[in-house]
Amino acid sequence: MQRGKPKVREPRRASSGTRKDIYQVTTEAPLPGEQWPPWDDRAVAAELEGATELKHVEDDMDAKSILPPSLRARCATVVHPAELFPEETGSACVVSPDRQMLVPADDFATEAELSFMRMRGIARGVTKEPVVSLATQNSTLLISETMRWIIAVLTYLQQKPTAADCHLQRPWALIHPQFGDTPTLTPSGRYLVKIYWMGTWRKIAVDDRIPLDADGRPLLPQSSMRGELWPMLLAKAVCRVIAPLFQVRLDMPEFGEASIIQMLTGWV
Repeated sequence: MQRGKPKVREPRRASSGTRKDIYQVTTEAPLPGEQWPPWDDRAVAAELEGATELKHVEDDMDAKSILPPSLRARCATVVHPAELFPEETGSACVVSPDRQMLVPADDFATEAELSFMRMRGIARGVTKEPVVSLATQNSTLLISETMRWIIAVLTYLQQKPTAADCHLQRPWALIHPQFGDTPTLTPSGRYLVKIYWMGTWRKIAVDDRIPLDADGRPLLPQSSMRGELWPMLLAKAVCRVIAPLFQVRLDMPEFGEASIIQMLTGWV
C-alpha cells in the first residue's frame, strides 16, 4: 500500500487571535548567570547603607557548596574572620593598610640591582610598594585547577596597573562597601562584589564565612599580609558565579569555559 505524505500539524491559534507555533519551546528560567542583577552604583550604595546585622547572604549556597569539586570534600568547618584572625595576632581587614606604606628599595633589592643603581646614580632612597605574595600561603590549594587560575589572575591584577596592562584598577576595588576608594569591613559580614558575566557587570553577594580544612587551613586564597580578606571575597564571588559550571572531565577545565580574568576585568 502506498503511503501518503506525512501530515504537518498546523500551528495552533492562541486565544488572543495571534498564531503561536506549538513546536516552539519557551521557558521562563534564566540562563546560567542571569540571576545576578546588573551592577548599579546607586542601588548598591542604598542596599549597603545601614547594614549592621550579621547576615548570611548566600541563601542555599553555603560556603562549602560553592567550593570547586577538588576542594569541597576537604571542608571540615566554616568560620568568621574574627575566629581566623583574632585581634591579638592582627585583626582582619579587607585591604591591609601596610600596602600603602612604601618601603625603601634597598630592603628588597638584590646586590646586582644595588650595583646598577650606584652606576646610574639612582638615589637609594627610592621607595616601592611591599611585595605581597598570593602563592606562599596557598600551597594546599594548588591541587585545585580553579584555585590555581584564581591565584594566578589575582597575583597579576594586584600589581599597580600600567598602560600595557588589561586592568585599570586593583582587584579589591570590585568589593563594596568602600570608604573613599578602599573597601572596608562591614559589621554585617555582607559584601557586594562587581563581577563581569554574560556581557555586563553584575552584583554578586557574598558573606565573610571562610571554609577551613581539618587542619584549620583556609580553602580560599590568602595574602601574605595577615588578615587581608580581599582575595577570599573575590574568590568566593567568582566561585559562586561559576559553581553551576563545575565539572570533573579530563578534556575540560574544572570551571568549564569561564574566563576568570575577564570576570575580574571585563577585558575581552
